[in-house]
Amino acid sequence: MQRTRDGVLDGALICLARDGVRGSTMGGIALAGGVAKATLYNHFRTKPDVWAALIDREVRRIVEDALVVPDRAGALALAAQQLGSLEVVRVLATREPESLLPLLAPKLAGTSPSWDQARQAIAVVLASGADDAVVDLVLRWLVSQLLAPQPAVELGRAAALLAVASYELVSSVAGSAALPDSSVHAD
Repeated sequence: MQRTRDGVLDGALICLARDGVRGSTMGGIALAGGVAKATLYNHFRTKPDVWAALIDREVRRIVEDALVVPDRAGALALAAQQLGSLEVVRVLATREPESLLPLLAPKLAGTSPSWDQARQAIAVVLASGADDAVVDLVLRWLVSQLLAPQPAVELGRAAALLAVASYELVSSVAGSAALPDSSVHAD
């Protein structure tokens, strides 16, 4: 069942890159995913359901990879690098920039479960105690990597700066003056 779902989502990526959001059809997604249209509808009722599942899968994959990295800066750099390598986003930015509005300006686009999910994931990577402002700052930097990925050296420096700044902001709120321990998880 998971293999079928992953095939559908892989097909959705192909369709997005080839046809964009507006040009993608459920039939095209099924064909690109190597499943019957009825099978696709057993998993997803609408295209927005497919897009939400695709974003969910990509966010989970990036977070799982980031949580393996032992330090915050490395975890943020890896997440930014993976986001920057999502070619389909740059294709959409060129063809249908309005389709990225929920990712780039969630409050303007209305409710965004994907944004909320990404916020929760970043809070996990940053460790407990990270407040909304810190999480939003880091998340906005990560989202900026979708459209304009930084070169590796600059990306690493920015990730290190954000890791230290986020730790210091969380520590100052908590009343702690200790230096960061570089761990991804809070003690």
